[in-house]
Amino acid sequence: MSSSTPRLTLCFTKPQVDAPLARLRDPAPADFTRSARALGDITVHRRTHNVRRRYDRAPHWPGGLLAVGDALCAFNPVYGQGITVAAPRALLLRQTPAAGTRPGWERRLMRRPSTCCAGHTR
Repeated sequence: MSSSTPRLTLCFTKPQVDAPLARLRDPAPADFTRSARALGDITVHRRTHNVRRRYDRAPHWPGGLLAVGDALCAFNPVYGQGITVAAPRALLLRQTPAAGTRPGWERRLMRRPSTCCAGHTR
């Protein structure tokens, strides 16, 4: 999480957490929280939308500059999709040596992850 992303820390009492879980049909969540202890504060993510930046469509792109990670495609952090998309992109980058490639390789490489981002971003 970047330092510019706002964080909100919430504090709940044990009864405030346990009461709604006790009303669930499945007793497993309530059973778990009875014996569990918090490892840290609850963090609320305010930016939970998916974002895909289409730098490959920019009219002018500096040679040698490659946008990767959240600069290219950012996902809702709640679902943990980021690493699922980042890992194949990292493998793609490792398999694509920048030295000796044709001009425009950056734009082509930024376009390649579109298959793993398609349908998941707005």
